[in-house]
This record gives sequence, structure tokens and C-alpha cells, in this order.
Amino acid sequence: MGLIHAVDLKISIVEGRKDTIPHAKAYALIDIFRSTSTIPLLLRNGASMVVPVFRLNTARAMMKKDPDFIAVGERYGFKIPQFDYGNSPADILKHSFEGKPILFTSTNCTRVLERMRDRDKIFITSFVNFTATYERLIEFDDIALVMSGRPDGSADEDQIFSLFLEQKLKGKDIDPTSFIQMARKSNGARRLKLIGYGRDVIPATTMDTVSFAAVYQDGRIVTAK
Repeated sequence: MGLIHAVDLKISIVEGRKDTIPHAKAYALIDIFRSTSTIPLLLRNGASMVVPVFRLNTARAMMKKDPDFIAVGERYGFKIPQFDYGNSPADILKHSFEGKPILFTSTNCTRVLERMRDRDKIFITSFVNFTATYERLIEFDDIALVMSGRPDGSADEDQIFSLFLEQKLKGKDIDPTSFIQMARKSNGARRLKLIGYGRDVIPATTMDTVSFAAVYQDGRIVTAK
């Protein structure tokens, strides 16, 4: 399928925790601070797959059943006890996960993905794999941008990224720099700094450190073929 002309393009932007998620031909799941930055980086650093699980008791049962899983996750921003890593792009960048399956859970992203699990063509995206994801999404004429948000409301950093992606999909020739700067100065960035994860802001807002799109299919997130 070729490039969709802007006049034929339908784009919905929704809050994944509270809004009805429309049926679309493709979806972009957005949680730039930090899940949809962490996940592509895990795959870039060699992970064979990322298996997203929302409920902690389910995750712990899976870890017990299959000790090969590397457990990555957070609750309310903080690394979960007994997990190998937190949901930190800066920390993930330092490690190789060559051939390892990842079990992943988070406060927001995996909750929203749970609501979408019966849908097809769900791309996991942020600034880190923007171009590769954009090049996949322009093949579709009906796209939903699904923001993960937070338990207490919207996430302004996700709104900033969604606006950037929407404008690019509509064919606007815009420079990402202003959107990146807005995200780095967002309330979400300030929240990360307050809980001691300010180191994640820059790696989560650096363009195209991952050269491929990541897609959710059959209960796992993998490199899009």
C-alpha cells in the first residue's frame, strides 16, 4: 500500500486509560516517559521479545514458571522489588539482552495495552523509533494514537508527542526540535526528576536511536518485519 493522501487520512487521538479506544486500521501506543521508549531499546539491545503483562501476580507467576525471563517494570515510577530492572531507558541502554525474553509491566502502558489486546497493528512508539514507526503508519488511512496517560490524568509529554506524530502523518514538514524541547520541559519530565529518574528524560526524547518499529502481536512485542 502506498502513501495515504492527507485528505483521505483519519487520525484519532485518545486517552487510553479512560477514553473508548476506537477501532482503527493501525494504532500507535504512546508512553514516552517511559515504557514506549524502554521497550524499543530493549529490543535494540538484543531482547528476543517483550511480553507485556499488567497484573503483578500474573507477572510473578510467569517468572516462577520460566526463569529465563528477565523482569523489567515499575509501579508508580519505581522499580518493582525482585525485578531485574526498572522501567528506565537510561539504565536499559547500558545492558545487553542478547536473545533473552523480557517480561515487562508498568503502571500505565501495560494497563492500556490490556484494553487493546484484541486489536491488530499496534505499534509501540516514542521519539526513539519515530521515523521507523512513521514509515509504517503512513501506509494506513485510519490511525488511532493512544496515549497511556497517568492514574491522575493526562500526560502532557504524550500529548506533545502525539501532536508531533499527527502533524507529520498529515504531511506537515515540521522540525522535531521544538517538540523535543517541549517534552523535556514538560510536567512529565519534572515528575521524573522529582522521583529521581531525571536521567531518563534525554534518552526518551532523542530521535531515532532505534532503527525499527516495534509491534505488539500474539501477546508479545517484537521488531516489526
